[in-house]
Amino acid sequence: MKTLYEILGTKPDASQAEIKAAFRSLAQKHHPDREGGSIEAFQEINAAYEVLSDEVRRKRYDKTGSTSEGPSLDTVATSVITEIFASIIENESFYGDIIVEAKKSVTEDLSRIKAFVKAQNKKLVKLTKLCNRVKASGENLFAMVLESKLKNIADGIADAEFKASVLDKAFELLATHNDESPTKPEIAMHKFNQGFINESMFEELIKRGRF
Repeated sequence: MKTLYEILGTKPDASQAEIKAAFRSLAQKHHPDREGGSIEAFQEINAAYEVLSDEVRRKRYDKTGSTSEGPSLDTVATSVITEIFASIIENESFYGDIIVEAKKSVTEDLSRIKAFVKAQNKKLVKLTKLCNRVKASGENLFAMVLESKLKNIADGIADAEFKASVLDKAFELLATHNDESPTKPEIAMHKFNQGFINESMFEELIKRGRF
């Protein structure tokens, strides 16, 4: 049975741009309206692309081989935004713009992840060179240990890159859904209801026009 990558004629580490290009080429070739086209082949190509073009489903497929539908990238990103909002609102001293603060949080997380990926990629290159030298010397046992380490590093990079794609989507959603964020009065009321501030503090905030 062919893998989704084999159906599209790409490698498992293909970029999204490469997957998209392969899909377009095959879709044109096998389109039912073209001479020699095939409905079955066209449907198979589309099904493969639906999974591999979605970062969340592709990640799940790479790990489990499952092509079943699950939460989309938008859904996962929205969940991340919800968690960020909750964390901001629970901050007793915060009364600012929640969208600005959420974007700041996402940007900081992205910077940390990108720094991690950069460092791990450097480590991956060095270990790969070492592994190749060890293999050439015939030290197979040491080579097996290094290959296991390489796989762990590669998996860690893949996980980090997936998290980065989720955060990129979260930032995109934050930029287009300002009207759905909690307002400053709603934040203050939440703090009052949760006991973070008392009634006199709540009234003082209103008098001072803090929101």
